[in-house]
Amino acid sequence: MKTFFKEILRTLTYRSVFLLSLPMLMLAAPSCEKSDEPDPTALKAPVLTAGETTDTSLEVRWEAVERAAHYEWEFNSTSGETTNHSFFASDLTPSTSYTLRVRACPAAENKSLLPSEWSEITLTTGERRLEDVLSIKILHISDIGVQVESSSTQTEETYYLRISPADQVDGRSDEEIRAADRAFFEEEARTLGFTLSEYLDLRLDKGTTVTTSGALSPNSAYCVYGYGMRNDGTVTSNLVRKSFRTLSNETPQIAITLGTIETTSVEASFAPQDGDIEYAALLRPAAAYLELGDEECLKKLVEELVKEGIDGTSLLKGDATRTFDMLTPDTEYLLFAFGYDAESQQAFTSLSRKVFKSARELSELTVEITVEDITPETAQVAFIPSDKNATYFYSVEPAHQFEGLTDEEFIARAVANAKASGLLSFYLTSGDEAYRQDLYPDMDYVAFAFGFEYGSMQVTTGLFRNEFRSGHLDVPELGIDIKVSNLTSDTATVTFTPTNDEAYYFSYVAPSAEFAGLDDDAMIEKALSLPGYALAFVDCGTLDFDAELSPGTEYTAIAFGYEHDMPTTKPFTLTFTSPEWEDPSQLFKISHSNLTSDSADIHVIPADKQMRYFSDLKLSSDYEGLTEEEITRKMIDEAWYISLYIHYGILDEPFSGLQADTEYTYFIFGYDSDTGTRTTPVTSYRIRTAAQ
Repeated sequence: MKTFFKEILRTLTYRSVFLLSLPMLMLAAPSCEKSDEPDPTALKAPVLTAGETTDTSLEVRWEAVERAAHYEWEFNSTSGETTNHSFFASDLTPSTSYTLRVRACPAAENKSLLPSEWSEITLTTGERRLEDVLSIKILHISDIGVQVESSSTQTEETYYLRISPADQVDGRSDEEIRAADRAFFEEEARTLGFTLSEYLDLRLDKGTTVTTSGALSPNSAYCVYGYGMRNDGTVTSNLVRKSFRTLSNETPQIAITLGTIETTSVEASFAPQDGDIEYAALLRPAAAYLELGDEECLKKLVEELVKEGIDGTSLLKGDATRTFDMLTPDTEYLLFAFGYDAESQQAFTSLSRKVFKSARELSELTVEITVEDITPETAQVAFIPSDKNATYFYSVEPAHQFEGLTDEEFIARAVANAKASGLLSFYLTSGDEAYRQDLYPDMDYVAFAFGFEYGSMQVTTGLFRNEFRSGHLDVPELGIDIKVSNLTSDTATVTFTPTNDEAYYFSYVAPSAEFAGLDDDAMIEKALSLPGYALAFVDCGTLDFDAELSPGTEYTAIAFGYEHDMPTTKPFTLTFTSPEWEDPSQLFKISHSNLTSDSADIHVIPADKQMRYFSDLKLSSDYEGLTEEEITRKMIDEAWYISLYIHYGILDEPFSGLQADTEYTYFIFGYDSDTGTRTTPVTSYRIRTAAQ
């Protein structure tokens, strides 16, 4: 309507006085004569382009439209005219979209032209240019919590701080984050029955604050961000972000190690991963906590701390050792440790716990232990208790099994070993015990005993022990000569010739890489570990050992005296290298023999004699056109018992029940049965059986 009246006024301005004096009836009367003037045409619409845009202003430009006298515009509920070819607006709201409409208009006296169609453009102002007044510093990170220090340079200005999962802020602009926060504030305020101002008074911080959060997920990404904000919702500074990841909870955030356990006290050491955090170290009777999960337990402990307060010994920092006393004998307890912020009364690490039982009040039973007539292989051992009716645990073991243990740890290991073997009752007795103990020569032993009640499974005394060493075994002087003959790329005969045909010795051949950098003792230990059953390689007299070799590989033949399950000499060695194959890249050599109409023998020599490989003979027609992956899968699927198809070393494999005058393919490839994967390309070898 506004535009219509403007057109009427423009028309009246330029009409002649004569027309103005005509009666209204004549103006309204229809003309019976046809006008000779052509129909008016519309101007072209201006093409709008964006100019410079700021957070509070925008500019739009356009090229001059031919025969246009001026331009009309409409913007933000206002309108106007201009003869310029641009439009500028200021004092706008940041991050807000605005639409400008412009059309070209002819001169009022030009009746042959009409205004153009409206052109339209929408622009968005930039974000508010705010100052950086907030700094964020992450003080400590644990598996479930974080401590953050925030500080504003504008000490009297308030700000908002939030710790958020990273996926809720990553990829979002600062304005989008603030808009989401604003919507959350308004919803929360409505829910609580507060005005926005009342709600923000509770949520905003000022100056320097330390914020603790203890409800995060382990090994997860988070973002802490903040920005200046007043309680009316006005944003006063830029948004500052800082990303972090919580620690994994696979290892405890605070390790607890038990020391000496007495009837009424226990010593415990605490070692936090982060030495700067403060943490609570608490002792509680186990009964009220054992059935609680970590979250329930942690909640209960924090509630107790808040209610009872923290004494001078409950809150620790860094590695610390503390003695807890006033324990009840023979009672189960739990030691707890977790990061704790006393100001916010929050836990911010996961819970570490250690269960133990206070010592029983021990009986007066004693056990005298004697060891006599010690030889390299036996000793006479006697256990004599002060109370012939009391039950006690007794044994003789190699001393190295208990080296470095306290008496309590010694007893715990002995009982655990006996339980694991299912022979606990075998080690229990009462009254005097005396017997001949079998020993290994030149070894330290400990004969020990302690009171033990089988019904209650309780230790009733301290540890009684007698340490001794078995006698020295004199073995004959022994030297071993080693020679290699018949050396090929794949085999060799290694001859071991001892200087004493009655002395036993261990012999083996292995790649030299197995022994690289080892001294004599370590070489012997390694050699004994290589065969699946070492005693199968203990012999006396001259031995010819047929070794299977990998081409182009250095080997070490090793031998040393070995009796009574112990080495008796230094290692004797000989190093040699097998020749390369003609084609070092070849993985398998395959040949056949004894080929008939229904049978054949396949001979396989792998380059790597230690490699496990899968092989079988198949009808060629069943595998035509298959890829290596398809061949592998088909062969494994068809293997009715896969271990029968897996071999290592040189192989002579007979096949029978074949079809006459038929082509077969022998497929072979390296195979890791632990992972079920092929480890080499597939090698194939074709044969055709004889006619019937």
